[in-house]
Amino acid sequence: MAWRAGWLASVGAELFEELIGDCLQVLDPDHPDTVAARHGHARFLGESGDPARAAALLTALLADANGDGARDSGTHGSRSPVALVWRRYRAFFTGEAGGPDQAARLLGELLTDSRAVLDDGHPHLFAIRAAHARSTGRRGRTREAVALYERLVDDCRSALGDDHPHTLAARSGHARGLGAVGRAAEAADLLEILVQDRTRILGDDHPATLGSRNAHARCVGEAGDRARAARLLRQILQDRVRHLGEEHSWTVRTRQELAGFQ
Repeated sequence: MAWRAGWLASVGAELFEELIGDCLQVLDPDHPDTVAARHGHARFLGESGDPARAAALLTALLADANGDGARDSGTHGSRSPVALVWRRYRAFFTGEAGGPDQAARLLGELLTDSRAVLDDGHPHLFAIRAAHARSTGRRGRTREAVALYERLVDDCRSALGDDHPHTLAARSGHARGLGAVGRAAEAADLLEILVQDRTRILGDDHPATLGSRNAHARCVGEAGDRARAARLLRQILQDRVRHLGEEHSWTVRTRQELAGFQ
C-alpha cells in the first residue's frame, strides 16, 4: 500500500505539472485556470506528504499574484477571497512542515486581514479561526486554544448550524483540546456525541468519523476505562487496515495507542 500511495502521489504531481505547462502555453500566467492549476498542484503536494514544497509553491503563487504591490484590491490581491484561501493553506502547510511559530505569525496576519473584509459569519473566516486555534494549541498554548475553540463552536452553531462541516471541525478541536489539558472525561463525552453526529452525516468509515472515533477511544482510556478504550481501538484498527492498509501512518498510530491500553 505504501509504494502504491507513493506512486499515485508522484503521478498526480506530474499531471499537475503538465497541466500548468499546458496552461502557460495557451493562457496568461494570471488566467484563472492557470492560477487554479498552481493552487491545486500545491494542495495536492501538501496533502500527499510534502508540506514544505506546498508552502513554498503557495508563497510563490501569492508573490506572483501581488507582483504589482496591490494588497487590498484586484482579483488576486492578498485580501481577495481567493488569496485568503491560498494564505490559509500556506499557513497550514508551513505548520505541518515544522514551522509552528511562522505558521502562527501568518495566521495572525491572515485573521486580521480577513476580519477587515469578511463578515463575521463568513465560512472562510470560520476556517481561518479554526486554523488559528489549532496553531495556538500546537505551540503549547493549549488552554488558550481551548478558549478559542469554545467561542468558535458557539459562533459556528449560531451561524451555520450543528451539522455544518465547520461546526463539526470546531467541536472536534474543542474536545481534543479539553483532553490535552487533562479534562479527558469531559472530552470523551463530547467526542462520543460528535462520533454519533459524524456517523449520521458522513458514515462510520469516513476519515473524519474514524479520526473522531480514535480520539474518543483515547480519551475514554485516559479518563480511566482502559478496557473499553482497547475494545474501541481494536475495531478502529480493523477499519483503518481495511481502508488504509497496514502501513498507513494513521493505522500505525492507532496500533500504537492500542498497545498502550492493553
